Amino acid sequence: MLRVVLGPTFDIPLDRPRDEVAAQLSQWVAHAQCPFEGRALGNNLTLTVCDRDRHFWSPWLTLDVRDQPDTASDACLVHGRFNPHPSIWSAVIFSGLALGAISGAALTWGLAQLLMDKTPSAWLVIPACFLLAGALYWISHLGQVVADPQMNRIRAGIDQALTPPA
Repeated sequence: MLRVVLGPTFDIPLDRPRDEVAAQLSQWVAHAQCPFEGRALGNNLTLTVCDRDRHFWSPWLTLDVRDQPDTASDACLVHGRFNPHPSIWSAVIFSGLALGAISGAALTWGLAQLLMDKTPSAWLVIPACFLLAGALYWISHLGQVVADPQMNRIRAGIDQALTPPA
């Protein structure tokens, strides 16, 4: 079954203060114990695989350490979202918007042709745009399949880093 989730997410609820968890993750990223490349800024972290393991479809994980809603205790929530490299993500979004704009222009052009009693040949562009959009969707699925082992490694590393210090 074809299932693509754009930007797979996860939440890890913890019974520790937000600042403590953010500091623990920041320290983990800053030291050699982290097997990934990353940056920490306050309660936000970004992780990806090292250069030697990185390929076109390698995932980037954005972590946000938040206070847990509806709790009076010091509980926090680590929210993570996997995405491709920001330039790839921008290209996918731009391509989708461009296909939508081209389809809209072809629809308008075809209506103008129809009003001038001509064959609306511009409408032939619309199915081509839908085919390209389908190909883009399929390619994003392929990218997630290729990136899945790295996503699992990064997630396992986060789970290990979040174990409370003994």
